[in-house]
Amino acid sequence: MMKRTLNLCWTSSLLLLYIASASAAEPARMELSNDDPVIHALRWKEGVDCNKLPSDPDLAAKLHAIAEGDIAPSVVPLRAASCLTERYSKDARYLAWVTPWFSDAERGGLAFAALSTGVDREELAPLVELAPDSWKSAFQRGLSRPTRAPAP
Repeated sequence: MMKRTLNLCWTSSLLLLYIASASAAEPARMELSNDDPVIHALRWKEGVDCNKLPSDPDLAAKLHAIAEGDIAPSVVPLRAASCLTERYSKDARYLAWVTPWFSDAERGGLAFAALSTGVDREELAPLVELAPDSWKSAFQRGLSRPTRAPAP
């Protein structure tokens, strides 16, 4: 019973965080170009080493903008979500950025990409409770996959 109460409190806290972040002023949209070196690196067919992405003044914000953007091929936003999780899961903005991915069915692929990295699943696990029923079982399977070490 205690565990369920704690989980309910944690989920309620996340909902309040989501509501607060949704009602906060919309951050300025980052202008993205198809010629951007980060986008170009994320397009490689062989995958991407998130630790070898080109430098950028705020790479975390750029990866978030790429993940949220309508960029072709569709694997680019998914790779951006994975790299954001691998490199910046301890960033203060991270949970506010990824929470909508779990609660919005149209962005579920981004949430699954974040879960698939295996980094900080303990922090992401309560977000699964926010997920639409159509995604919840896939997210729970993602939580049970073997983890890999976070990027240095």
